Amino acid sequence: MVGYLKALVRGLIENGKDPKVAAQLIVDKYGADFGLELAQQIRQNELGQPLIQAAGAPGPFWFDPAVVQTTIAAIAKSAGITTMPPTQQIVDLGPLEEALAAIK
Repeated sequence: MVGYLKALVRGLIENGKDPKVAAQLIVDKYGADFGLELAQQIRQNELGQPLIQAAGAPGPFWFDPAVVQTTIAAIAKSAGITTMPPTQQIVDLGPLEEALAAIK
């Protein structure tokens, strides 16, 4: 899992440095049959960056586990789920933490 996360995070960091590179690959190679427009793909990639890494986070995909007992609990409650397990039973950022440490 850590190896996968390291590779994924490295790719996201590189993508963030120049969103045009991935967009060009999508338009010219992987999505060549879909009639994609380069400018739109670049913009979509740029707009997606803040969704992958929050400001102040140590790396991509990091989140505050407290969100489980606040935001996620409220969503669960609206779906009829009245009890939430303790956060530490459902969230383990350890593998991500290890991957991020190995990259830096």
